Amino acid sequence: MASLLKQHALITGGSRGIGFKIAQKLCGQGCKVTLLSRSKSRLIDTTDYLNESFPLVAGKKHGWVSCDLSDPEHLSERLLSQFEDYKSVNILINCAGQTQQRLLVNTNDATIDAIYKVNLISPTILCHFFSRNMLRQHLENANIVNVSSILAQKYLPGTAVYSASKLALNGLTLSLSQEMNRKGNQIVRVNSILPGLIRETDMGESVNMETMQQYGLDQMTTKAETVANEVLKVVMDSRITGELIQVLAV
Repeated sequence: MASLLKQHALITGGSRGIGFKIAQKLCGQGCKVTLLSRSKSRLIDTTDYLNESFPLVAGKKHGWVSCDLSDPEHLSERLLSQFEDYKSVNILINCAGQTQQRLLVNTNDATIDAIYKVNLISPTILCHFFSRNMLRQHLENANIVNVSSILAQKYLPGTAVYSASKLALNGLTLSLSQEMNRKGNQIVRVNSILPGLIRETDMGESVNMETMQQYGLDQMTTKAETVANEVLKVVMDSRITGELIQVLAV
């Protein structure tokens, strides 16, 4: 596929960090993007930047929706209320995430609940909502990318709940990819990207090099730009599905 013209991606956590990098990569290929995040002011600023830097044809605009993924109870209803804005979405990027920096014994119930809601429950609801619509609308290049973490496979102290949520997200990816295969025809492609620790993120900044070396993670780092490039590759390559793809190095 040469470009993403006339395609539409919804990116959670798209107003900053990895999600913003991904948005820029997709926009650079002509894709329309809708950013979903909690901060309305940041969403407006980011979307304005995308519309100025990556203008769409025929008066179309990149868009945004403000939503708190730690409160997923009414997520589907929120999307349905603006369904005309989202029914063309053929690419879902679940990039929003909540980190953890405490041992489980020191983590309160509210934090545990929020981590699972942001990292697993809301992505599952979004996969359900958009995969159904992709099937009903017969959308081309229908695919879902879940941004997981190398910590779904490696141990780092103080990340037990975070790691478990990302491991479960990988399980969702593998199962949903199989469910979206109908008699050998992959109707919707589903993949997980597993970035190494990224220094530009809150979690990456909080971990010192000595700890990383102690647990064999000092060679398992990457950059947001590298992750965004890998997401773009997966989105554009129709052969890739049901994969857990580590993204390490720079």
